Amino acid sequence: GDDIRSGDIFIVNDPYLGGTHLNDVAIYAPRSAAGTSTLFPAVRAHWGDIGGAVAGSISGQSRHIFEEGLRIPPLRLCSGDDFNDEAVRLILHNVRDPEERRGDLMAMIGTARVATRRLAELEAKYGAEVVASVSATLLHRADERMRAAIRAWPDGDYHYENYLDNSGADGEPLRISLRLEVRGDTIRCDFTGTSPQGNGPINGSLANTASGCFIVLKSFLDPASPINGGCFRALSVHAPEGTFLNAAFPAPAGGSGEIRRTIEATVAAIVAQVAPERASGDVKGAANHCYISGQAAHGRPGFLLYEYASGGGGAVRGRDGENMIRTYNEGDFNSVQPIETLELRCPLLVESSQLRLDSGGAGEWRGGLGLERRIRVERSRSVLSVLTDRVVIPPYGVCAGGSGAGNRFTIMRGDAEIEPSAIPGKVTALPLEAGDVVVCRSAGGGGYGEALDRAPDAVRRDVEQGLVSVDEAISSYGVVLLGAGVDRDATLRLRAAMRAERRALVVAAVAADMHDGPRRILRITGETASALGAADGDIVELVPARGAPLRTFLMIDDAAMAGVAELGPVACRMLGVADGARIAARRIRSPYRHSRPAGSGRPAAAVR
Repeated sequence: GDDIRSGDIFIVNDPYLGGTHLNDVAIYAPRSAAGTSTLFPAVRAHWGDIGGAVAGSISGQSRHIFEEGLRIPPLRLCSGDDFNDEAVRLILHNVRDPEERRGDLMAMIGTARVATRRLAELEAKYGAEVVASVSATLLHRADERMRAAIRAWPDGDYHYENYLDNSGADGEPLRISLRLEVRGDTIRCDFTGTSPQGNGPINGSLANTASGCFIVLKSFLDPASPINGGCFRALSVHAPEGTFLNAAFPAPAGGSGEIRRTIEATVAAIVAQVAPERASGDVKGAANHCYISGQAAHGRPGFLLYEYASGGGGAVRGRDGENMIRTYNEGDFNSVQPIETLELRCPLLVESSQLRLDSGGAGEWRGGLGLERRIRVERSRSVLSVLTDRVVIPPYGVCAGGSGAGNRFTIMRGDAEIEPSAIPGKVTALPLEAGDVVVCRSAGGGGYGEALDRAPDAVRRDVEQGLVSVDEAISSYGVVLLGAGVDRDATLRLRAAMRAERRALVVAAVAADMHDGPRRILRITGETASALGAADGDIVELVPARGAPLRTFLMIDDAAMAGVAELGPVACRMLGVADGARIAARRIRSPYRHSRPAGSGRPAAAVR
């Protein structure tokens, strides 16, 4: 209302009031000069725990927002020098490790106070009117740069469709359907057709959805200039309320990071249609929340390890993806705890931490490798919680490049490797025994270009450096090694044979796109499926020569035409194909698969 004054500080984390998930707590320090609101600092930080059902607050199978912790509406913490200690005590009384959370909070308040002082110094030196005028100029300049870049794109409607593995409540995939409308110097992102919100943690706010769109469009359109609110003015976002991109109370929202990254991959795939020379393989595509925790017992303190494993970067034309890195959409902060610190604070032993062999997507330029990290649990009564995605449906490659290996979290118990949940990537407080080893494998980035065009000597170097196995060199790149070198003749023969075995389908343009619930259906004969090495329900991607592939779910129907892919108008636009064209098809390699739900009948056709 009208009672906000300089010196006030507010706190909020509510996903339905502009937040992301509950762990992301924001501090706002409004300022005013001569009665006019001006620039004010905002600090958002991820807290390791905000209460709720499990240590760390985020889990794979939460059913409503109350299980994820304390939801804080906009609340005044400070009024000038008056500190609302009662509110702080209430918050800290409902979180694990309250002293660490107090440290988080006081660091955020201190940061906001420093920024407030710096702004006051600017106004004292130049005058509030000059600072306000310069601010307006910076916003206007950013707006004009974005609009100029948008005007260079051809007007039109561009489509792409992407999936998250599941909601956490069941194994059904979630579809993101995006129409990106370019009109003059504006872009509108319309997510009509996206799956409804679910009963698991893969839900997010409209603010989260808008962020995903903005990050990619800013990165492609105007990567060099600073970020400010002016950059947003040419962009608008629509996601229908009640979809998992604009979820309503009381939907949980722990997986907002997974959603945002999949939105980014979706927007990037559309950018690859508009400007294929700027195409980039997808990145690991998930926050990879991984918690190992134990309660205090028998005089021993409790502990909480929270890591989110970095993964491989996507390849671009002329350059392989980076290995095990915080990618462009994440920020350059540490996400894997230093081993010495981890082992000092927690009853855990890091047995190994290394690049994940063969995880980068194959291509003329290879996707970056993910991480493989093995952490031994040394105390019983510990538990594991995981929230991730891109486990079943891995990061895509572009321009015929291969997918990276998906994220995967398992447990080694003796000699057996155990899946921690029936729903891949979603684990809630799974009991661990002393001696169990949690195996964290993060996804590799997608490749760029045809793998059989990769320089044989580059493949040889990858094998020498432990990035690619000998088997992968043969099966994906068609490179035959001989001692420390390449057998050139054998490589030429093998590559020619592999090219001859590639499968392409003839496009039959039909009146309607075919879906079965959230799944885009590819209806082909059993013989055609056998040629692809695929079974009913498998994920098959249709691969254009330029841009990102379209993922489909296979339905075997011997009434279909042999060797033919029936594609509706939206699919044809996404792939840039017409009736009678040929489109490459291949089964996605994954240790997991989606099967059509029991009772699923013939899919409904729908045009959007």
